Amino acid sequence: MQERDVPLQTFNETQHLAGADTEKQLRVFVTLVALHVLAKSGATKSCSQEKALSCTRRLMEQTLQGLTLPDDFSPDVTQCKDVARSVLTELKQQFGGKVEKWVLLLEDTAMEATVTQCFKKHILEFSKPRNYLSDFVVRVVLTVVIFTTIIVLRLLI
Repeated sequence: MQERDVPLQTFNETQHLAGADTEKQLRVFVTLVALHVLAKSGATKSCSQEKALSCTRRLMEQTLQGLTLPDDFSPDVTQCKDVARSVLTELKQQFGGKVEKWVLLLEDTAMEATVTQCFKKHILEFSKPRNYLSDFVVRVVLTVVIFTTIIVLRLLI
């Protein structure tokens, strides 16, 4: 599987994901993840719209710099919230507890490097091909466990 660097290009907000190429889809995907992270941390409520947009753009551009993805990666916007949740969970672990909005809004190069590395890590984790057979097996096992539990509870009652 060949990997590539994603070049930075200007973002055209009027393009739809369906017709855009992978790089533009990735830019939209990373932008949505950044917006979800900022919103969940409360950063968008405590600053001006211009500040939130500039922070989102800055996080997106820094995340895309040097981000290497598999050629068959196709960003799925339905996973944006999951990636954002994973990013916030790790940032909470790194910074001890709640991720304060100032951590994301602060224009400190060391802090931004930590945050963007976290973004890259979780985007790469979600870009791995899924093993649908193992997902199917897990769902079947969970279904059997749930139905068995229901039957046992009904027998006990």
